[in-house]
Amino acid sequence: MCDSKCNNNKKPEIELVPMFPDLVLPTYATDGSAAIDLEAHPEDFWPTEGYWLQPGEVLKVSTGIRIWINNPSIAAFLMPRSGLGTRGLVLANTIGLIDSDYQGPVIAALYNRSDEPIRLQIGQKICQLVFQPVIQVQFKEMLHFSNETARGTGGFGSTDKLEGAA
Repeated sequence: MCDSKCNNNKKPEIELVPMFPDLVLPTYATDGSAAIDLEAHPEDFWPTEGYWLQPGEVLKVSTGIRIWINNPSIAAFLMPRSGLGTRGLVLANTIGLIDSDYQGPVIAALYNRSDEPIRLQIGQKICQLVFQPVIQVQFKEMLHFSNETARGTGGFGSTDKLEGAA
């Protein structure tokens, strides 16, 4: 799945451009961390007391970085932070996908699903960045599938109805 930019002995290199001088670059918190926490670094002006995200409001917030993966076998995903999610702050699109050829700012669309305003501050951890392997496929157009499965066209909840299902 990996090419010359990805092997078992070396971590893949992802180009990162900080958008602000003196920005502390994001890193893994521990050796076992699967994700990198990203912080709020808005491009527009925020008051020193922060920005109050109102209930039901969506706000696009820059993380202060631009990345270029430059490897079609890798994609990046923005995911919500569990602690913020329990307080009502989630990503508006649930998960954000960053393609390998994107070079723009990494922006999180934050959504306040709670009944109370949520304070956002510059430098606050707002989401997580995870890199995952990707397989690009080629479709083979068919009039019908070459074989029929037990599930067939059964969708939502259909596996509960299959014989022997628990």
